[in-house]
Formats: sequence, C-alpha cells, structure tokens
Amino acid sequence: MELVAKIFCCFYALIITVSCRTIFYELTASYFDGAPDGVPKKILGFNNQFPGPTLRGSKGDWLRIKVNNQIQDGQTTTIHWHGLEQFLSPWQDGPRMLTQCDIPYNHSFTYEFELLQSGSYWYHSHHTSQYAEGLWGVLIVDNTPAEIHAYDGEFVLTLSDWFHLPSKQMSEWYEDGGLSRGGLPFPDSSLLNGRGYYDCKFANLKGLSCNPSYATRYQVLEVERGKTYRFRIVNPSTIVLHIFQIHGHKLEAIETDGVDTGRVTGVDRVTVSTGTRYSFLVKMDGNLDQYWIQSTADLLPYKTDYPNINPYPEAYKADPTMLAVLKYVDTNATALLSPSSINPNAVQGRPEIRNFPLLQSLLDARSVKAPSEPILDGFTLYPKDPLNLPYATAPYPTTVELDSPTTLNYMDCVPVGGEEAPNFVNQTIIISIPDIDHPDSIHKVGFNDVKYDPSFLDKPGLVKMILNETLPDSVQPITINGFGDDYVVELIISDYGDSGHPLHLHGHTFWVMGYGKGEEGPFNETHHRPILRSGVRKETMAVQPRSWLVIRFRANNPGLWLFHCHMNFHFESAMGLVLVEGGDIVKDLYPLPKDMVNLCKLSGIDLAEKSSSNLVMSNLEFLVVFSLLNTVMMLHGLFLVS
Repeated sequence: MELVAKIFCCFYALIITVSCRTIFYELTASYFDGAPDGVPKKILGFNNQFPGPTLRGSKGDWLRIKVNNQIQDGQTTTIHWHGLEQFLSPWQDGPRMLTQCDIPYNHSFTYEFELLQSGSYWYHSHHTSQYAEGLWGVLIVDNTPAEIHAYDGEFVLTLSDWFHLPSKQMSEWYEDGGLSRGGLPFPDSSLLNGRGYYDCKFANLKGLSCNPSYATRYQVLEVERGKTYRFRIVNPSTIVLHIFQIHGHKLEAIETDGVDTGRVTGVDRVTVSTGTRYSFLVKMDGNLDQYWIQSTADLLPYKTDYPNINPYPEAYKADPTMLAVLKYVDTNATALLSPSSINPNAVQGRPEIRNFPLLQSLLDARSVKAPSEPILDGFTLYPKDPLNLPYATAPYPTTVELDSPTTLNYMDCVPVGGEEAPNFVNQTIIISIPDIDHPDSIHKVGFNDVKYDPSFLDKPGLVKMILNETLPDSVQPITINGFGDDYVVELIISDYGDSGHPLHLHGHTFWVMGYGKGEEGPFNETHHRPILRSGVRKETMAVQPRSWLVIRFRANNPGLWLFHCHMNFHFESAMGLVLVEGGDIVKDLYPLPKDMVNLCKLSGIDLAEKSSSNLVMSNLEFLVVFSLLNTVMMLHGLFLVS
C-alpha cells in the first residue's frame, strides 16, 4: 500500500508541483537533567534535548515521526503538530482521547502526514501539562517551489517561560481555588531558545543550587552587513506573551502562523502570544558592530497580590527580559543588493481552499514517475539545529530600546494572494469566557460555563463520531451544520476575565475579523459589527482581558476539531470545546486506521469489535483512499454540502 501512496503522490505532483519525499524522524520522550536558567531541574523533553529537535521538511513532503514514550514515571503522552491543519489526516492531530488514544509508557506510535502547507510551526505534548516541563520543539516547512519573499539567511528564536516546580504540582495547586485564589502559577524565568537566567539570590532562598555564570550566557547571531535575514519567532510558553524587538533595526512582517503576508514595514517590535508564530525580514543596515536582541515578558495580567505557588514571583517581575546578541562579522564588507520583494514563481504556502484536484486531472496525467528518493532520515537531511547557536563573549552591546517604539498591528498582515474572508456567514457560534481566575472561582469552568473534561470519553471522540455515538457534554461538542468551502462559520468570543486568552483552533486557519482593546467590554452587535473587516489569517489569536474577538473560517475540513485556550493551565483545568464538522461525510469516508486500533488496544480500548473489518485500514491506505474518494465526490457535486 505504501507504493500505491507514492504513486498517488507523484500523480498529485504532476498537477500541483509537490515533492514525493518521506522524511523520517524518531523522538523519544523522557526525563533528563538540565538547567535552562542555571537552576538544575528534571526536564521532560525529546531525545535528551531541550527544546526538542527542530523538525523540517518541504511542502509536499510526507513526515513520518516515531514517538517513543520512555517517560520514567509511567506517564502516557500524545503529540500535537501545532498549526498543521491535518487536512485528510485528522487521526494525526494529537489531542488525547479526541483523535487518538494515549501512547502508554514503554510503547511507541508513528505519526504520518503530508505537509500541505508551509511556514513556521511547533510540536508539543497534548497531554495534561507536559509541555510546561519541556516536551516541545520547532517544526519548519519550507515553501515550494520557492518562498514568497527572498532573503539571504534565517534564524529561529523561541520565546518561552520556565518553571522550577513540576507541572503536575502546579496544576493541582491551580485547580484548587482555595489555594490558588484565582492566581496562575507564576513563572520563574524566561528562556530564549531554551536558555535563560535566574537570580541565584532567590534560588538560595528556595534551597536550590544555581549557577550565576548563566547571567552572561547570551546566544550570538552572526550576520553580514547589507544582507537580509528571516527571523522566525515562536512562542511555546505555558502562560506568558512576549514583546520582541531588535535594537536599531526595523522588522518587516512576512508571516503569521504559517500564512505568507505582504510586507508590513516600519515596525520596531511585536507582541507574540502563546502558541503564535511570526516571521520578519530584517535588513542588516546598522552602523554598529553589535546590537541587543530583546524579548520582554508581559506580566501585567498575572496576580502577585496574594500568595502564589511560586514563593518569589518578584524575581521574574524584576527581570522579565531575555537578551541575545546580533553581531556583524564583516564590518568592512560592501553592502549587497537587497533581495527582490516577491519571488515570481512562488505561491501562498497556506491555502485557503482545500478541495483536491478533480479526478479527471489525475486520469489525464500520462506518465507515472516512481519516487526518486527513498525514505530520508530527517536528522541527516537537516543536521544543524537552528536553535543551537554559540554564546557571545564580552564586550557586549550597549544599545538601548527606543522610547516610543512602533508595535505591529496584526490586522495589517494581509495574506499574500488577496485571500479575504468571505463576506457572508452561514453559522454563528457565541462563546463566553468567564472570569476563571477570579478569587471566588473555586470551581474552574470554561467556555460558556462548561468545564472541558475528556475523561468521560470511553474511546476517542473521532471514533465515536464515525460510529454515530453521542459525544459527552463534558467536551462541549458543537455541530457545524454545513460543510465545504462555501460554508462559513463565525465565532464571537467575549472575555469577562482579567487575564486574556490565546485561543487556538485545530484543523483550520481563520480570519481575524476584529478584536477589542483590553477592558473594552464584550462584543456588541450594534457597535462592533460595522467595524469588522477581513484582516490577518491565523490559527492562534489572543482575546484581550474583558474584551472581544471575532474570527471566521471555512468549514472545509471534515473531522473533530478542538478549540481551546493555549494557556496550558487554563486548558487543562477547563477551557476547551469541540467542533463537529462534516458529520455524514466523516461517517461515510473515514475508516479506522489499524495503527490507531492497535494503539487503543494497549490502553484496554477495543475498537476493532466496534467496527466491521472493512472499515479498518492502515494510515497510508486511509490517506490514499480518502483522497481519491474526495475527488470522486467533487465530480458528483457532493463535496460542497450546505
């Protein structure tokens, strides 16, 4: 069946010019000793590395990622590929007990999916609060045949928060309202590419050892004068949003969450909320030899006016900034010509319309070219991890930030290709977010006062959907009443709390139609509807404290898709819901993959007895058959169901 998949891939390549490579990675989750900020701690990571290995491929490649669970205390786990829509591959999305069973200790599971979109992404555990302890990494997908914007080189920077306490202990404290009194666990430090610094004075007060030399452990990014570099910025924080800037240099935004955008110029800094990614072009036109790269945590929403599980939150509040060094290595070099604005043969890397080519186009392809490459080892193909940079030595930069910097306006990041939001809506979903962190919120509740809890699922929710079984109210299932590129759903979100929430939608990229400033109040149809407009496309967007957000998307991806707050403690305790999309189509077309049946059996969940044998396929069989059936449906006018 693998050969059939490869042949199908090459037929497909003849039409849309994609690669036929399969790239293999192997990730092993386990605890190991580390000290990201100078304070020793057991880190939960991949391959004894923090952050986890950077994975890379090109649009059209197939990724095959074997995940080995060797977490020593017996925890189970699952992995989510954040931002990948998993079109035609909903089983690979990763939320535990929604799309898959857990991976038990001392067992493995292999994720496999085609990269149908390009851009900057990341992967992380979607199980309890594991990624707060380090179980995450970066995933980059190069555009084909070329990137939209030309540049001479690139860097990847991750901006994250860090905790010294175990995540399970913090989660239990937070969910006990009598203890937390509405306060989130306060981070101990910030990390840039997994490196940071903690004031050893506070470590001594907590009885922890600490290495003071980490205070001058700055990564150095070496650049050539006159060249233009792409900076991919990723925020995998558990809680904190970060403000990013490069002293003395302007940022030109070119990507938001995998969507190529037109250049937004003249920007000094950007606010990057949890889960989001941006790319910027930066021209190396400075007059000095060195400049600070600065990331500052925004701690205003987080409470310190009553006891926190972190006994010394003032350590972070006093020093919320992380630094790296931008260093010119050829100060006498002649300035190079600036790269052209747009590569003429490039296309938007994250498509809006998701229909496959018509079956007739496949049949008209006259030649079948066998795959030219075998399965490739990703670590051999991409041996240098972009997060591993050398450390700077004194003297360090002396630059300072601007007094009145300009901040990126997200709505200015218009997608390349002119992809505007549809000007109609078929279904509106109202979401109310309570003040979950109020001191009187002893019992944590989530969207629309429902506590999200997948523990009531006796089998993965996607399986229940296929078998026409009722999903429990505890996952707050909301049925999307139509399906297709011409069926548009709008979410209207009003936040009544004082911390704000980065909201992430699985399986889709949405348009941000509008959002309110902090303390503006809930969405008002009369006042706010007239100011909505098609703006940035993303799949993670923050609603401001006591304010509103409106997003819009096409319901063209059949499956079961999670929508949740990406502050991990908020989601783990309450804040999520499930969108049920393409119900009858899913039931008719999605077989149960053999590997998923086998995985669930390890947890004592027997899916095989619930399904006829002809509904159980391998993952590759499923992807190929579904793709072909999808095109047949299009020919018969069945794909665009309303």
